[in-house]
Formats: sequence, C-alpha cells, structure tokens
Amino acid sequence: MTGDFNIDLLRNTDERLSKIFQDAGLEQIVKCPTRVSEGTETLIDHVYTTHPHRIIDIKVLVYGLTDHYPVCFVHKAGRDKRRKNRHESITYRNFKHFCQEAFLNDLNTAP
Repeated sequence: MTGDFNIDLLRNTDERLSKIFQDAGLEQIVKCPTRVSEGTETLIDHVYTTHPHRIIDIKVLVYGLTDHYPVCFVHKAGRDKRRKNRHESITYRNFKHFCQEAFLNDLNTAP
C-alpha cells in the first residue's frame, strides 16, 4: 500500500496509526524524508508491505518537480521456492448469467 498519508513519521508521536498497520501485518519501509522545504523535512509518503523481504530496493529520488519527492521501489516478482510444490486453486466468478437488476436489488436491500 503506497500513498501520501500526510502523517509525518519523522515527528509523529501518535502510535495509533503505527498500531493499526502493525496489527494488519504491514511494515512501513520508507525511512528518509519525502518532502523537503525550506527549514522542514517530513516523511509523509509511505510504502507499507506485508512482505518486506520481497522489496529489493527502495529510493526516494531528490527531484524538485513537485513539493514531494518520488518514492520508487523494486518488488521481487515470482513465488517463494518453498511454495513451488503446493497445489494452487484459482477461484473466479462466471458472469455469463449476470442479472444487473437482481444485483442492484441485492445492493439496495443490504444492511
């Protein structure tokens, strides 16, 4: 999960956000400022992952195109070798007989 969260992790003393992401098994991997202006540095652009070992490289590029620096990372593609011999199931929905009226009715009657 990536984005401009507008919560400065360099100065944030409120642990609630960290606890929420930690409880979800997410780790924030950007460690340096992503927005630098005259006299201030903030880390407000975050990258969260459940598999930090799959992030090969992460960089905050110091370019002055906007007030935020771009955050780039390289994610290791493919599956872990230990899962290679496991059976996989793919589940999908067949929309061949999809009824839009029934679907909208279900949405309208849902709590």
